[in-house]
Amino acid sequence: NLIEGEGFYISREKREWISGVPPLYSVSLLPGFIINSDPRMFYFTNVLLSLISAILFVLILKKLIENIWIIGFVFFLYVSNYFIYWYPTIAMAENLILPIFLFGVWLIINKISNTKAFLAGIVGITLYATKGAIAPLTVSFLLIYAIKIFLENNSIREKINFWLFLFFVFLFAFTHLIMYKF
Repeated sequence: NLIEGEGFYISREKREWISGVPPLYSVSLLPGFIINSDPRMFYFTNVLLSLISAILFVLILKKLIENIWIIGFVFFLYVSNYFIYWYPTIAMAENLILPIFLFGVWLIINKISNTKAFLAGIVGITLYATKGAIAPLTVSFLLIYAIKIFLENNSIREKINFWLFLFFVFLFAFTHLIMYKF
């Protein structure tokens, strides 16, 4: 209905239903539905999200492991996992959670900067905006990143600056998400 300009709700045969779930996964499906209104278009979005997840997984492996054979073997284990190739066949928020989570892991293993602290705040809220049940992961991610800020070898001024980026970006986005009233 959003694509047709009628609002963010579900309707069928003159009945309306306002969803009580976070909006981000639904919003991520919109580009596919703009191309074609067939409900099966979610599959193509999910395949794209799976490819993004695979790329992020390789980037994480390259950062942590130098041996190309080990990277190749671990990546093979990842892509041959039943759940990884089964996820795209079902329209569920986990398809979006996986690349967001992997991006968060990538942020945690890299050196902190203002941009990365900003992105960490975005990752924190996008996890929650994708699925409400993932709130503990959201809190855990933000705490781990905040601890990383204080453990990294930066000046006190830089640490406070990074922490403020993380906190205010998350707070700003969280306030807007709550105003959405999912």
